[in-house]
Amino acid sequence: MVIMSASLAGPVREVSVADPRLPVPLALALAFSVAAGAFWVSRQNYLLFHSVVETFRVLTAASIFAIAWHSRRYLGGGNLWFLGVSFGCTGVITLFHMLAYKGMGVFPGADANLATQLWIASRGMGALAVCIAAFTPHRHFPPVPTLAGVAGVTGLLLASIFLYPVFPDCYVEGQGLTPFKRVSEYVIVAAFLTGLVGLHLHRDRHRPTSRTLVAMAFGLDALGDFAFTLYVDVYGTLNFLGHAFVTGSDMLVYTAIVRSGIRRPQNLVFWMMESDRRALRAVVERQNVKLLETASELQQEHAELEQTRQILDGYRARESAILDTVGEAILTLDAAGTVTFGNGAAQRLSPDLRVGEPAPAWLQSAIGAAGRGGQPEIELSLTASGGAGRTIELAVRPLPSDTGALVAVLRDVTGKRELERQALRHAAALRRSLVETIGVVSQMVAMRDPYTAGHQRRVACLAYEIAREMGLEEEEAVGIALAGTVHDIGKISVPAEVLNRPGRLTAIEYELLKTHAQAGYEIIKNAQLPWPVADMIHQHHEKLDGSGYPQGLKGEQIVRGARILAVADVVEAMASHRPYRPALGIEAALAEIERCAGVSLDAAAVAACTRLFRERGYAFSELDAVTFVLERVNAVP
Repeated sequence: MVIMSASLAGPVREVSVADPRLPVPLALALAFSVAAGAFWVSRQNYLLFHSVVETFRVLTAASIFAIAWHSRRYLGGGNLWFLGVSFGCTGVITLFHMLAYKGMGVFPGADANLATQLWIASRGMGALAVCIAAFTPHRHFPPVPTLAGVAGVTGLLLASIFLYPVFPDCYVEGQGLTPFKRVSEYVIVAAFLTGLVGLHLHRDRHRPTSRTLVAMAFGLDALGDFAFTLYVDVYGTLNFLGHAFVTGSDMLVYTAIVRSGIRRPQNLVFWMMESDRRALRAVVERQNVKLLETASELQQEHAELEQTRQILDGYRARESAILDTVGEAILTLDAAGTVTFGNGAAQRLSPDLRVGEPAPAWLQSAIGAAGRGGQPEIELSLTASGGAGRTIELAVRPLPSDTGALVAVLRDVTGKRELERQALRHAAALRRSLVETIGVVSQMVAMRDPYTAGHQRRVACLAYEIAREMGLEEEEAVGIALAGTVHDIGKISVPAEVLNRPGRLTAIEYELLKTHAQAGYEIIKNAQLPWPVADMIHQHHEKLDGSGYPQGLKGEQIVRGARILAVADVVEAMASHRPYRPALGIEAALAEIERCAGVSLDAAAVAACTRLFRERGYAFSELDAVTFVLERVNAVP
């Protein structure tokens, strides 16, 4: 007998004890004698031969199941447990096959087809089991689910044959094997050969002696099932050979598993211990390799982090140098109001802006005011140490990556604001100068044509009031009034005889008069004014329907100021005396503009004009238009 001992310090070794065995020649002679005797018995009474052979196979299957069942706690749900359960269930089907064999008489009315169906079910299930076990040496098969699953498959196979006859026919009396039976046997042969391949691939997981016996068993199983594809008579020689090969396979399995499990159970246990120890060693070696790889990766990552840190330090140094060159004071404050960063400009702005200390009260108050007002940018006054006041522009933004932290940018805009104030004064003075210059031009018109000068003054005042009544801003209304003071300045290019002629003008004279809009535009267009005065002069005779002159513009093509001037021009012209007719009066003028509202004149301007006269009590005055405009220019900021 051989006993295998396990040691934590080294591999399992085998220790020989007394275990007498038959010599090989004697064993071969005995096997030949048994085979010859079995053949003789099969020729005398095949049914007796078949019953003995199948009984041995049933007992072998039961023994394998018994060993697997009682060793399940030690097998750990390995493939030997799965194989034992599978053999036990195939043994049940084999028992039914033996009882259903032709001549047994257990199932009345059954022919050879029933036994053949049960044979295919048993062999197919066994071949699938050994194939799975050969390729899954490391797989865990939970005991209860495995037993339930294999038993369930066994039950389904038996039910498909006995209860619900859906299992295909395998043998037909007088014809022999069906195609399904032959194909099934070929598939079973292929499964056993595949099991041989799996056994070879995982040979380190099996004891050498047992591996050799099991491999021989798989080979005999393949030969036996191949023989079962050829027979015609269930009592024939080929059927005998098939049973002989299968029985030999079961004897080898019995020797490899049952005999070892009963006579030398310690071999199986110690081999399993050695197998587990090798598997554990392999796992430890793989873990060691992973640990070494991980250590190497950590070292590499550490080097990369150090390099990244150095790069970041360089970036920070450059950013700090760049920020120190910026003229604005840049600060960061945490949620508690402590200054966490400040560039050089912050120190120059105020000595009390120090990193690591709370922000001064004036800064915290300004930040709070900006937050309460919802304004990220505000201005505040800061008194320097010398007593001079400064205007500081403060911009506050939250830092997105730090809750409660802020970045504050302070910019000294004292000089900027002073320049802006000077620019505003210069702009106001320039506007006054331009208005006064236009006033001089208007006086020139008045000296040449007093009637036109008075007309322009009244149109300017009325246009201003219409604009304000329409809700326009003061700035725009002043620009419209300024355009009104010189809207007919182009008439200086028209001969005085034509302007002051008491009768109706001829067609040529009227066309000459119409050139004054273009001429006025040419005179004013280069003046740098903050209002489109030149365009209003150019378009004040345009009509909404395109019937005006000089360009024939329509609707919104005409600037709003020109549309307002057109209404004021019509009202003043009809309400005042003209060289060729007396004054028609305000009501006639208002009726005319209402008739033309939305057709040739702007409806909103007409409505505002009629409200002025009928509801506001507006009346023309002889106020100097230039003085009127200058007063309002000075009032506009």
